[in-house]
Amino acid sequence: MKIFDANISLKVIDYFSEKLLNVSDIVKANKILEDVSGIKAFFENDSELLELKDKLTVFSSLVEEPDRTEYGDFQTNSVLANKIANHMHKQGFSPEFIIEPTCGKGNFIVATLNNFTSIKHIIGIEIFKPYVWETKFNILDFFLNNPETIKNIIEIIK
Repeated sequence: MKIFDANISLKVIDYFSEKLLNVSDIVKANKILEDVSGIKAFFENDSELLELKDKLTVFSSLVEEPDRTEYGDFQTNSVLANKIANHMHKQGFSPEFIIEPTCGKGNFIVATLNNFTSIKHIIGIEIFKPYVWETKFNILDFFLNNPETIKNIIEIIK
């Protein structure tokens, strides 16, 4: 399924449905999501929260993802991102701060969360709004699948 033109896992859909459908306050919604994922300001404004809730209740967003490769867009897949992060970990890297200037769908961010326990702060930057959402959904999915993981301060900037 897609929301905001971004892929979203069924686990994240279920989480949103359980935790956010009855929440109308953006501050409370952002706090709930920060507590589980570390993402600060998951929603930038009330309309994003309302739109997400509307799409969850309708449960229909079947937009095809555009072929962005014609614009030079290349997404590093999660397997490669994990191999790179794992290699860095084996080489003794132990970063506390990660900045990903073109985070795309968040594969490197999730890979660093998978491989480094030392991270205290992550900043991801992306200009394509559907990828911003997909990054947020992927980080939330990571923390839902790894609830024992220490939550980091994560900012996704568009």
